[in-house]
Amino acid sequence: MATLAEIRYDIIQRVKGQVVSDDERLEESYIDKLIRDKRNFLIRDEAKRGLGIHSGWMQDITCLEVKCGEVQCDGIPAGVAYSYVDWPAGAVGNVAYFGTADGSSQFSHWNISAFLLARPTRFGKEPRRYTVVGGKALLKGVPSEIDRVRLIAAVDDPIAAFGVCGLDGENQVYPVPVHQVSRLQSLVLMDLLPVRNILPDTFNNANDETVPSQVNPKLAQAFSTERQEAQ
Repeated sequence: MATLAEIRYDIIQRVKGQVVSDDERLEESYIDKLIRDKRNFLIRDEAKRGLGIHSGWMQDITCLEVKCGEVQCDGIPAGVAYSYVDWPAGAVGNVAYFGTADGSSQFSHWNISAFLLARPTRFGKEPRRYTVVGGKALLKGVPSEIDRVRLIAAVDDPIAAFGVCGLDGENQVYPVPVHQVSRLQSLVLMDLLPVRNILPDTFNNANDETVPSQVNPKLAQAFSTERQEAQ
């Protein structure tokens, strides 16, 4: 199991051919975005096969806060309160568990119509249920004393999900199955290598001397020498 930093470092070193250089134009944030995008692509590809999502893609978020909102009409409060949770992007359809933090009670996912129209059972007990609308998971039947809930799911942005619980995402195991790490890195490299037309560093002298590959390196070196002599 690897962290995001380890996956990113391996990709950058493979792009650079394991050559140590102080001239680098690969932004870590850009690499992270590619990793996130390719991870989501692999999850969707796996889901399309109809065999479910591998548990290695899942992330255990144990501290989602239950919030209280109020229905409004044109900005005017309607006097109707409701409970909700800010729902991580991409989790719909990729949920293994959503319920109480101790794992003892799982909430049922209902569509919006059933969620709004359902009535208590014959014994007067209202089922614990949720539906996702506009980035929120609306809750019903959840006791008011529950202020934190737990979600185990494959989300679009794992680092942001770690931040919900105050964790440093860089030091957490990135949710990718071990057997898919190499494939994920290869997909990222397929995006990077075709546009990587920068020559290796010549002097390793802490100056940015990267030049396009189509430029004659001897001419570029001669120009650099003349510039230094002129100074």
